[in-house]
Amino acid sequence: MQPAMPIDRHRACTGDPDNGVTRAQLDAYRVRRRQRLHLLRQRPDETTPRLGAELIQFACRWTPYGRAPDDEVFEKFGMTPERFAGQLLEALKTEECAPDVAATLRATYPPS
Repeated sequence: MQPAMPIDRHRACTGDPDNGVTRAQLDAYRVRRRQRLHLLRQRPDETTPRLGAELIQFACRWTPYGRAPDDEVFEKFGMTPERFAGQLLEALKTEECAPDVAATLRATYPPS
């Protein structure tokens, strides 16, 4: 297999014959790129577990003070306090969390 040749996209798109990239090479590049993007989209969402753990850590930090302020929740996660509580309760179901910590967070952030 030949090493990938850098593509000057402007010259390739304008049809400049001096760019050294054939139409077949450009088409092959586009096919590989589409395949790679398709595979990336099919992967399971890897951000959910990290988000769940981050929600739990954030809620734990604020538990001694009652609960997290609404503006802090919005600034950190971009969601309403009600949605934050719902996401947190979902995260408690999926994440490994100590039972006493989970019980405290469920009491602090009851479902709406």
